[in-house]
Amino acid sequence: MLKKLISVLLFSGIVVSLQSQKLYDLWPYGNVTTNPIQVTSYFNVLPNNDTSITTSSKVNFLTTVASICDSSGQILFYTNGISIFDAQHEIIPNGDSINFGNLWNSFKLDGYLAPQSIQIIPIPNKIGEYYMIHQIVDFDVNDIFPKQLDYTVIKLDENKKPKVSEKNIVVYENFHEFFSLVKHGNGVDYWLFVPDALSNTYQFFLVDSSGVKFSHTQIIENSKFIDCSTYASPAVSPDGKYYLRFHHGCNVAIYNFDRWKGVLKDEQIIKFDTILPYGSGSAFSKSSKIAYISSNNSIYQIDLNIKPLKLFEVAHKGSYPGALKFGLMDLASNGKIYINSAGPYNRMHLIDQPDSLGIKCNVIKEGVKLTGGINLTMPRTPNPFLGKLDTITNTVNEILTESGFIIYPNPTNGSLNLKLNFNYESSDLEISIVNVFGKNIYESRLVFEKTINLASIENGLYIVILKTNNKIIGRQKLIISK
Repeated sequence: MLKKLISVLLFSGIVVSLQSQKLYDLWPYGNVTTNPIQVTSYFNVLPNNDTSITTSSKVNFLTTVASICDSSGQILFYTNGISIFDAQHEIIPNGDSINFGNLWNSFKLDGYLAPQSIQIIPIPNKIGEYYMIHQIVDFDVNDIFPKQLDYTVIKLDENKKPKVSEKNIVVYENFHEFFSLVKHGNGVDYWLFVPDALSNTYQFFLVDSSGVKFSHTQIIENSKFIDCSTYASPAVSPDGKYYLRFHHGCNVAIYNFDRWKGVLKDEQIIKFDTILPYGSGSAFSKSSKIAYISSNNSIYQIDLNIKPLKLFEVAHKGSYPGALKFGLMDLASNGKIYINSAGPYNRMHLIDQPDSLGIKCNVIKEGVKLTGGINLTMPRTPNPFLGKLDTITNTVNEILTESGFIIYPNPTNGSLNLKLNFNYESSDLEISIVNVFGKNIYESRLVFEKTINLASIENGLYIVILKTNNKIIGRQKLIISK
C-alpha cells in the first residue's frame, strides 16, 4: 500500500506539488490608472479561498509581471519588466534597467509591454540564487515582436535580501516568439526553447548552474502548423511531456517533448473551422491530461487522451453589458487556471476544476474579485519540481540510488523511522536531509534504528542522504505531508 501511494505521488510527473513549496503563490499586479494612489496588489493563490491584498508603492504595471517567493510563500522579489523590486517595493541593488532599450525608455514609468515574457527559476544546484529569463521586445500598431532573449542573475545575501549580480546577459538576438522552460530529464537543469519568428525552426538552450548556453536547433520538417502573421501563445504541461503552440487566427499544435534530448516530436494539429476572434491564452491542467485555449469570446478544452485532438467549447463570454472577455491564462499552484481580461478590471475568470471533462471543468466567469485592476499582468509560472526521468520508462525515479536503509512511514506526518540493512561503525555514518534546493534541514550521526522528529519541517519533497566518511552511499526521496 505504501509503495503504491508513493508511486502515485512521485510517478505522476509532478514530483512535488507547487502548492507545498509556494514559490509562485503571490502574483503581483496593479495598474495605477485604476487607483487614486500608486499601489501594488498581490493575488494570493490558496487551495480553497483566493485572496487579494493591496499595499502602497511606487511600482506601476502595464502587462509584464513575474515573481518568486520563499518556501513559506513570502515574496522575495518581483519585476514589472522595467526593474526588480523587493518585498518592500524598492528596487533591489543593481535591479534597474532590466530589458533596457527603446521600449524600456518609452515605458519606464508605466511598466513593460510584453505579457508572459518573463519566468523566474531557482538556479540548479545553488541555494539562494535565481535566474530571471526575459525578452526584450519591439512593437508596432498591431503586435509586439520579441527581438532579444536575455537572462539576469539574482542572489540572496546572508540576510536573504535579493541583489542582482549580473543582468541583461544576451542569450539569443534574432527575432523570435515567446519562450518556454521545462526541466531537463536529469531533473536538475532546464531546457529553454523558443521558435524563430513565424517559423517552425526552434532554438534550444541548456540552463544549468553555469548559465544559459546554446545547445541545438530543431527544424520541424513538413510541419502543418501555420502561424499566420503574428505570434503564438505557448504552454508546457506540468509533467513536461507536452508543448502547446497556439495562434487565434490559424490552429493549435501539440507536441510530445523529449526531456532528455530537448526535442519536439509527434506533431498533432487542431484546425479551426473559422478564424477565432483575437485573444490567445493557453494552459494545461495539473494532471497534464487536458489543455485549454481561449479567444476573446470562448474557452476551449482539449482532451489529450482522445485522437484526433478536438476543441470543445466549455464557456462563452457573457451576453450582459460590460461582460469581460477572456485573455491570458496560467495554471496556479492550487490546480486552478486563472484567466484575465485586457483592461483595468478588478475581476478574473476561473476554471475551477480543469481536470474535469466538458462543462464539469466549471468555468466561473468573473468569479475572482480583486482589490485593483489587473490589466494583462498574468504570470507564466514554470514547474521547477520535476524529478529525474528513467531513460527506459520515462517515469520519475522513486529511489535515486541503491540504498542500504529503510525509511518509514513515507509519506510521513512528521515522525520518521530509519533502519539500516547492514552492520557498521556508528562513528562512520551520518544522515542528512536536504530540500529540493540542496539546503540541509537535518543532520545527525546514526544509531542502528533511529526515530527522527521532523514536526517543525514544512510539507514538501526532501532527499534523505546516508554518508560514510563524507561519501554518499545511499539516497531516498521523502515526502512530508501533515
